[in-house]
This record gives sequence, C-alpha cells and structure tokens, in this order.
Amino acid sequence: MYAPLADYGIIGDNHTAALISRHGSIDWLCMPHFGSPAMFLRLLDEKEGGYCEISADGLRPASRRYLPHSNVLETTLHTDDGSFSVTDFMPVHLRVDCGECGQDVDSSNQIIRSFRGLTGIADFRVNVFPTFDYGRGQHTMVHEAGRTIFRTSTEELHVVHEGFDRPGDGWVGMRFRLQPGEDTAVALAHTKSGGESPAGFDEIDAERELSRTRGHWERWSKKMDYDGPWRDQVQRSALALKLLIFEPTGAIVAAPTTSLPEWVAGTRNWDYRYSWLRDSSFTLIALMELGYFSEARDFLHFLLRTMNKNELRVLYDTEGDTRTAEEELQHLDGYWRSRPVRIGNGASDQLQFDVFGELMQCIHLYWSHKGFEHRDESFERDFWLWVKKVADEVARRWREPDSGIWEVRGARRHFTHSKGLCWVAVDRALALARQFHLEQDCDFARWQQECQAMHRAVRTQGFDPRVQALVQAFGSSKLDASVLRLPILHMFSADEPHIRSTVTAIEAGLMENGLVYRYDFRDDGIGEPEGAFLACGFWLVENYVLIGRLDDAEKLFDRLCSLANDLGLLSEEADPATGQVLGNFPQGFSHIGLINAAVRLEAARKGEHTETHELIAQR
Repeated sequence: MYAPLADYGIIGDNHTAALISRHGSIDWLCMPHFGSPAMFLRLLDEKEGGYCEISADGLRPASRRYLPHSNVLETTLHTDDGSFSVTDFMPVHLRVDCGECGQDVDSSNQIIRSFRGLTGIADFRVNVFPTFDYGRGQHTMVHEAGRTIFRTSTEELHVVHEGFDRPGDGWVGMRFRLQPGEDTAVALAHTKSGGESPAGFDEIDAERELSRTRGHWERWSKKMDYDGPWRDQVQRSALALKLLIFEPTGAIVAAPTTSLPEWVAGTRNWDYRYSWLRDSSFTLIALMELGYFSEARDFLHFLLRTMNKNELRVLYDTEGDTRTAEEELQHLDGYWRSRPVRIGNGASDQLQFDVFGELMQCIHLYWSHKGFEHRDESFERDFWLWVKKVADEVARRWREPDSGIWEVRGARRHFTHSKGLCWVAVDRALALARQFHLEQDCDFARWQQECQAMHRAVRTQGFDPRVQALVQAFGSSKLDASVLRLPILHMFSADEPHIRSTVTAIEAGLMENGLVYRYDFRDDGIGEPEGAFLACGFWLVENYVLIGRLDDAEKLFDRLCSLANDLGLLSEEADPATGQVLGNFPQGFSHIGLINAAVRLEAARKGEHTETHELIAQR
C-alpha cells in the first residue's frame, strides 16, 4: 500500500533531499544531487523501489515534528514493548572560507538517523535496500561488522551503524534494542565508486553533526523579517523553499520529486527536479519579502552564467544545462499505478513568454528593494545588457502565440496571462532604465510604445464581455486563474470593474469547496482530471486583499493552510472533495503563494503596503 503523500516529511542539505514517511521509511532519495538517479524510490514502486525502513512488532507512529526553526525531523514510534524516537537530518554547515557570502553551504552527502529509547524496551530493525539508477542498476555488497557498502560501477552507498546486522540478497538489516535514554545511530553516505570511504565517516558522531546542523538552520530562520499571526506557517514555508535551493550553483528546483500524479491513476506525472525560471523568480520574490537576499543574488548570478553559455530557456538543470530530454521509465509501477513515470521534462523546448515578465519583476525588486547592499555588484556592468536583450525581444515578439504558464501541450495560443507578463517585462525594464538613468542607452521610446500596445490588447482582446472576465486566451470565453496575477503585478488596479467581475467569474466557474482550479482541464490537450491548484487559491487571497475583502481573504487563506500536512508542508494540488494532496511534493509554488499571501494580508491588516507594492506604486 502506498502511503498518502501527506504522510511524508522532507529533509535536505541544499544539494538534494529525502522524503520520509510517518512510519520512518525513507522512500525517495536521489544522491548526490536533486537530479541524480534515485536510489530509494519506493514512492514510485512499492515492490521494486529501494528504501531505508524501520520495522518492529506492532510498529505505529505516535507523533512527529520539525525541531524548532529547523529542517531536522523528529518522529516518535511505538512498538509492542516500548517507544523510541528517530531524528533524521542531512548534515550541513557553512563553508569556513565563505561566511555569509552566498553559495556557502557545504554537504557531506550523508543522512544520519539518530535513535533514542523512550519507554519500555524499544526493539526494532532498520533495513536498507538501495535500487540504484531508478531500479535499473545492479550492485554488489561488501559487508563487515558495523559497515555495509553497496557498490555499482559508478557510485557507492556506505551504511555505518552500531547494531547487530544481517546481510540479505542486495540488502542489509540492522537490529537494535534500546532502554529508555539509550542512543544509537545509522548513517548513510554516498560517494563515487572505487574511492576512499567518505571523509570522517569511520564512525558516527551524530550528536556533533546534529548540533552543527541545527545551529545552521536556526541562524538562517532568525533572519526572517516577518512577525505576523501566521509566523509559524510562513517560517515553515521559507524553510521548505530553502531546501529546494541547489547551493553549489544557486539554482532552485520546483520540487524534489518526479511523477507524483496530479490525479491518482492519471498521466499528468511530470519531473519537477529542474529550475524553472518562473518558479525560481517566484521563490526569490517570496524570500526577498522576508528579508532573504543572498538566495536572490545566488540565483541571478546563476542565471547570468547560464545565459553566457545557453539561450534563454524555460527551465534548466541545476548545473545550468539544457539536457532535459523526457524519458518514460516503463519498468516502474508509478505512485498508486499512476503511469508513466517520467524523468526529464519536454517543456524545456516550449515558448513561454510569462517567464520574461516574472524574471524582470524579480530583477527590478532585487535592485530596488530597501535595505540591501549590493556588494561587488553593478547593475550597469552585470545586468543591464541582459535587461535590454529581454526587453528588446519581448517588444519584438509579444504578438506571437506561446504555450503559456501551464505549459499546455498542444498548439500555441495567445494566452492573456502571457501577454500581461510581456507588459510586466517591458514595464520593469523601463523602470530600471529610469532608476539608473539609462534611457539614452536603450530603445526607450519603442519600449514605451509596445508597452502601451500590450496593455490595450490585454484590456480589449483579453476581456470577454459575455462572461465579464479576463479569459484564458484572446478570442476565448474560457476562464483561467492565471489572470489573477495581473492585478497582483499592478497591470490593472484591483478596483477596476473588469477585475472585480473577473474575480466574481472565477469564484463561480473555477472554485469548488473553497479551492481554485487553474482552468477547465478538459481542453488542455490531455483532458484528464486534476486537482485544484493551491497557488491559484493564494493568488485569489491576494486579489481579495487588493479589493478590500479582508475577511474573505483570511477565510480562504486559512482554508488553504488547512491542506498542509501536520509538518506544515504543501503539495501542488488537492482534491476539493476529499482534501487529498496531489502532485509533486513538497511544492515550491504553493509555499511561495502562502508567503506572499500572508505578507500582503498582514500588511493590509496594519494599513500598510508590502515592499513589492510600494516599489510598484512609486512609479
């Protein structure tokens, strides 16, 4: 039986992440990086996928939590004869030669599972069964007391422990018996095949590594600049987003998983272990609202480096490469038989104009936000040429159709949201040119002319008077929740009648049981059901705030937050009828939506504006 997605927690080290079930089983892990082939993947095949599980007679979960202000997961488990806790984490620490300069987190490519007896006699086993290369690889075992090495031709998984062990056919089981207050640990480390044992891995110093890792997360959490009524939810969302950052380059993945279905037994199963420029920009805007600027600097310089060797694409891998060809893994069953299981993502070849707008919005905020010192950076030297290139291209091409924010796999269309984000791209380029007095170093007059034309087109061709709403595409009468982004980005005032009527139409046509669908899924080239999209719900919260419906905004915000699991983690989508979480998990888009909605709600309650709102309004 597959565990519900809500049963999972996440740990990580800013290089990769692992998903751990309520029963303490690691069912998803790619090592050493997010995009590496999975070695634990029971999440996608309960029979053939690898795992690191805990088993015992009468094993049942009692409680779990993240240790305060951290990404360290603590689970309490009961057995027939006692209880014990397991503290799971991936050791991280700041590089001593870097301080707070960004791209500063070092990883030892390890997971430590620290156990403590609580009551009675805790008698349990830990079983490790890796299935390398998505279950396609073959491995051998080298076994000795206290250590097992699983080895392929290219990589190794070292397992070190202090219990009694018994090797099996491709797996190892370790048995432990703990009295109250007694401790033990299991450590897993990844390394290249044929090399020496991982540095410092001859014995486990779980206490030292836990102290250092907790200290790192606590220091990062304390920098958060938000103290509203939803502080706990906002901080957990910020910590979840931080886990999605690939520290060596600054890239940000959309989610740490692949092929978790948007509807169980359906085919909407995509690989999200890539850095979408749109999602990354959303992430940075949310983190900047909370006072985190180092992450924005890291990603924007990742983008500049990437642009020097590749053309602008929708998504990249964490190294900035465009090798994202889509492949189906026919040998895997899929989560609850939701096939196909995919690796790679074919959307990388699509034209999606909205990414230009989101990126320019991010760059504008990065260079305009108060209280941030741009050490060793120059807008004119580092960013201006790129801003000009994007604005020129958008001004030249915005009348073309594209595949849109939802990456529709069919014919390109004139999506209203895409046209609106083209306006955002050029509008923010104009603002940056004014801010840095560079009007004479660009085609300023043409940018202004095209920006006005985009605005007219969206207002006239993107609005259908029959449904009294901004619609999905020019000439269409179908609704699309993506247009809720346009008043948020101040293309229109939320007080304008056509925006108010758009909100009313979306409430009537895309909402079910308090949740918001992206659009009518029957006309997207796939036609299968999907869940309601949580980020769209948070966009509606922000629209309610802008319109002045604060009570409705708070009510919907609380409804969306109720869909988080007991650890505060959100999925991509949810079934409005049952609340079942769907899609890749945890999903950055949803946590971004929560942060932005909470910040805007709190500012409105105080009669203030968010920093983003002020920067746009100043123009």
